[in-house]
Amino acid sequence: MSDDIVAVSGSPSWLADVSSEDTSMESLSEHRILPRVKVIQSLSEQSLKDQFGEGAAILSPGNGLACKRGEHFDFVPLFFFNEFIKWADLNDSGSSSIMERTFDAASPTAIKARNPANREEAYGQGFTARYQEHLNYCGVIYGDSPLAGTACVLGFTRGEFYKGKEFASALFLRKIEGKQAPLWSMVWRFMPAFRERGSYKWFGLDFCNPPQDSLFIKEEEADLMRNEHLNLRQDFENRKLAVDLTETESDSDEM
Repeated sequence: MSDDIVAVSGSPSWLADVSSEDTSMESLSEHRILPRVKVIQSLSEQSLKDQFGEGAAILSPGNGLACKRGEHFDFVPLFFFNEFIKWADLNDSGSSSIMERTFDAASPTAIKARNPANREEAYGQGFTARYQEHLNYCGVIYGDSPLAGTACVLGFTRGEFYKGKEFASALFLRKIEGKQAPLWSMVWRFMPAFRERGSYKWFGLDFCNPPQDSLFIKEEEADLMRNEHLNLRQDFENRKLAVDLTETESDSDEM
């Protein structure tokens, strides 16, 4: 895929009415893989570090810039799911990097991923597989970003797993007149952050509230966001929703 792919927002005005009733993209839906927000690490490709700098947040694949280190981007979460994956040893060139993946929390893969004592498993000639739980927040980049409206996933695992759980807790605190706000109505601000734990060093994502007058989407956006939430949920239920995990293991030294 070209590194120059970017989101296109402009379109001829005559397409507005046609697009609302068009079905030409339906047959492609089962092949849709959502890009993830990837923070460039010290072990990332040199070309990415040269282009964006360590600590920048980009969408992968496509390499669209969400924000550089020291900046932020806004995000509207539309749908959440967790996934359990068995990763091959990085030195095992003969196996697929993803050995098993499932959404079933009762599966052996999930049980091992959730038990620290069983997360690593020896196999082959001195290789070690790793079981991990991935927390996936599907949504769209929001605000005045050039990528505004682009669907993507914020994924939290390994050293970022508990940050993902913190975000889940924060979502429940967003209220409207004392009632729980819909997931798809919220706007959150994310920014790259440096982590250090013992000998491990990496960049993750911190989050916070945007300004008080920007905590929620605009009223005229409600139908669109609600429908996107329903579409993502339907794709997930039909097992048509996947996240790009290219280099998730190989470009980070996080725990």
